[in-house]
Amino acid sequence: TSNFDEKSIRHNVPDRLVKAISFSKANDLMPKVRGREALLITADQVAYFGGEVLEKPANEEQARSFLRAYRD
Repeated sequence: TSNFDEKSIRHNVPDRLVKAISFSKANDLMPKVRGREALLITADQVAYFGGEVLEKPANEEQARSFLRAYRD
């Protein structure tokens, strides 16, 4: 598991954001696999709605707010 702080990277273009986060996660994990035969795969996902990248909801109310916006 990576200890990389995803909130340290900000970008308003979704594909660039997930690529930057995934790359940073891989860099964080490299010392753990260095010197061993390994295949390291990292990934991330974001929600993009209404022209903006939505962060992971901070709480249940924010999650509900996101879902209501999708419905409307």
